[in-house]
Amino acid sequence: MRMSLALRERLYETLPKPAARCAGDFRGGAEVRRVLVLSKPGNPTFSYYFEDRLADLPVPFTVRPLDESLAAVDPCGTFVILCRYARPGQLRWLYRHRRSLAGVGLFVDDDIASTVVSADGPLDYRTYLLATGVLPLVVLNRLMTHLWASTETLAGTFRQDGLPVAVLPPRPRPEQYRPETADLAENGPVRMVFHATGAHFSEHRFLIPVVAEALARHAHLSFEVIAEGAPARWWRALAVAPQRLRIRPPLKWPDYLRQTARQPADIALVPLLPGRTNDRRSDTKRIDIARMRAAAIYSDCDIYRRCAVAGDVFAGDTREAWQQEIGRLVTEPVYRQQARKATMASMALMREAAPPGFPGLLTTHRETGHGD
Repeated sequence: MRMSLALRERLYETLPKPAARCAGDFRGGAEVRRVLVLSKPGNPTFSYYFEDRLADLPVPFTVRPLDESLAAVDPCGTFVILCRYARPGQLRWLYRHRRSLAGVGLFVDDDIASTVVSADGPLDYRTYLLATGVLPLVVLNRLMTHLWASTETLAGTFRQDGLPVAVLPPRPRPEQYRPETADLAENGPVRMVFHATGAHFSEHRFLIPVVAEALARHAHLSFEVIAEGAPARWWRALAVAPQRLRIRPPLKWPDYLRQTARQPADIALVPLLPGRTNDRRSDTKRIDIARMRAAAIYSDCDIYRRCAVAGDVFAGDTREAWQQEIGRLVTEPVYRQQARKATMASMALMREAAPPGFPGLLTTHRETGHGD
């Protein structure tokens, strides 16, 4: 039985949200001897928000997976950063050594509680988010000295009782989005892709008739989608020749990084329908598109307008708008090349908008200050 919208709203309000309740206990960077990062191995959040910043830290750092024991870690002077999630064993270690730690920070790039109560994703994924991203907050909020959110909109949802939330925008490393492939031909077959995580059922439903129409209209167009479960079944129901419609299962993150760098695309579709969960997302999908050197069509929303440059292509949330822009990109090579150049140019703007370092934690000689 599907949960009613009103019941989802009540459930959302009862779930814990991140809060740095120990912000006043942080005594400054002088107390920090080392940084310990706890993160799910091989994930885009770590790649796009952490890797560049960790390389710039003025103290040593280590990264441990979420299920690894911390028994051998010296807690004295250690600042712990959690990337989205927490596991019970490490949570117990944090609580046991809370008076020795220099501080505890959490970074979130989604309203995880909103994703948990939504119907826009598989149940097993939402259950995982509940267990690792929401329920641990009951303990973690009592230890947290720093809270970082990926966007100002997301940070605004977590500001309560005067507790601080700083904005930590994506800061991709140049090698994450600069493929070493030759220039792509602008004539001949056109390859279009839609790569999304499992929490985008609505976007799959929206695109299926759009893509079906585009494939019917343009004989030299092919399409690739990453999907599993219900979305994969929806795509397989299309009456399209197999050589023109490729449905691929999700890859592990390191494999996805390598494969998207090796296999450029001509057009990438980046829909993001309005809603509480989507409205608080960030624009990291731009980085994936740049790595594929694709001309993108973005949903016309503040999220993708943040790092917009001349030549970017935006479409409103109607099938007609997306069909029109796909048609132009498929049939007008010059238009497609302009959009492709915009994709790469937006990366410089994204890096410029994201200072190095973690706001409020440690200041390097290059950091200019950011966040609350």
